[in-house]
Amino acid sequence: MARKHPNNGSEGYNSRWGRTRLYQHWSEVSWATSLRCGRKTLLCSFSLHLIECPKDVKIVSKGYYMANGINMSPDKRHILYMWQICLNTMCMCSIKKTIHLAPVKVNRFQMGKLVLISLVIAALSALLGERILNLRKRTLASRELVRNHLPNCVTLKHLSHGSEDITVVRDGLAFISTGLKYPGLPGSDVPGKIYSVDLQDPRMKPVELRMPRNFDLDIFNPHGISAYIDTNDDEIYLFVVNHPQHKSQVEVFRFVEDDHSLVHLNTIKHELLYSLNDIVAVGVDSFYATNDHYFSHEIFKAVVEPLLFQPWSNVVYYSPKDVKIVSEGYYMANGINMSPDKRHIYVADVLDHNVHLLERKEDNTLAPVKSVALGSLCDNIEVDPETGDLWLGCHPNGWKMFVSDPNDPPGSEVIRIQKIHSDEPVVTQVYADDGQVIMGSSVATTYGGKLLIGTVFHKALVCDLK
Repeated sequence: MARKHPNNGSEGYNSRWGRTRLYQHWSEVSWATSLRCGRKTLLCSFSLHLIECPKDVKIVSKGYYMANGINMSPDKRHILYMWQICLNTMCMCSIKKTIHLAPVKVNRFQMGKLVLISLVIAALSALLGERILNLRKRTLASRELVRNHLPNCVTLKHLSHGSEDITVVRDGLAFISTGLKYPGLPGSDVPGKIYSVDLQDPRMKPVELRMPRNFDLDIFNPHGISAYIDTNDDEIYLFVVNHPQHKSQVEVFRFVEDDHSLVHLNTIKHELLYSLNDIVAVGVDSFYATNDHYFSHEIFKAVVEPLLFQPWSNVVYYSPKDVKIVSEGYYMANGINMSPDKRHIYVADVLDHNVHLLERKEDNTLAPVKSVALGSLCDNIEVDPETGDLWLGCHPNGWKMFVSDPNDPPGSEVIRIQKIHSDEPVVTQVYADDGQVIMGSSVATTYGGKLLIGTVFHKALVCDLK
């Protein structure tokens, strides 16, 4: 019966000659594989050597980078020997009567080419490892969150498929996008929807907005949203980032409050609007929007960009007469919003853990003013129209967000920035949960002493502020 080596149970050896006589030659080599040649000959393959045993133990062939598998041809005249250096190849040796192994001639050019390829692959592997470590660092993969709950928290009905973005307009009327399907994250097959919630109503019951018949709901995949009130007629226009078949475009609706419906006005597509995330309307037909990636193809967005990790994303200004990139150099531009006086734009870069403050120019370009460190991966931005405070839904551990392990769910965090235009902005954690109550917070907003928290793919939560 073949027995297993005590340090490696994957290979067997013939125990006829006893353990002691064989083990005494193993003190400076590592176990790999073994091969029986006849009744009394065992060839053992180690990291650097071939050893013949038991009576005559000696090195019979050497010069390998990493000796590994070994076997014999059917006619017992050749040993087939596998060695490894990133790529596998095979050496063949002929067996002499004295059991010495004579290597068969190897093409040196092919061997040199193989070594070069192996070294290149080794270098790429090292680079890949460094990139993955960097990505884990950027996503705060080692961060553990301490709970910081608020009183009287309840979940909102009908929003079990996410509430990725929320925007509040006059008299506590909130609009909520739900049903986002984002590559790499959990989602549902239910078409996307837009809800409204009256935050003045103690019941806070979400109402699904009726969509027009001429709008294709099957491809509605809503992401960031923004509302604009026309001062001329007091009409509310809703701008929605839509990803049909994972493409990017903007849908413009007019809200009809009497029957809780939306009238579809326009679909906006442009080559500069290729990877949209969030949007802030600045007119009835104009807006700023963030492109969170440089590439538009999902494979490049999901694999290549995180590994290259370059500040290639940007902010685009759109109007019917002018479309242009107005700010760039972000690792992953995400949430965007505007100050109450409409003179400044705020952009959250989720992978550099900052919010950037930019000044609007007359030509609608943006000039950087400052950035505020947050210590979290913050998503969407909402602005209190009275105080100017910024409220952000954040991902405290982005690695957990993308892994989406149900046994170790992604947490949620709400951050408030006060006095952002001052020399000393005040950054405060208002709410934190480790994923047991709410997972993957993406937005937070306040009204009437209540905090409303939305998520990418989970529930929506409303709490009393302390």
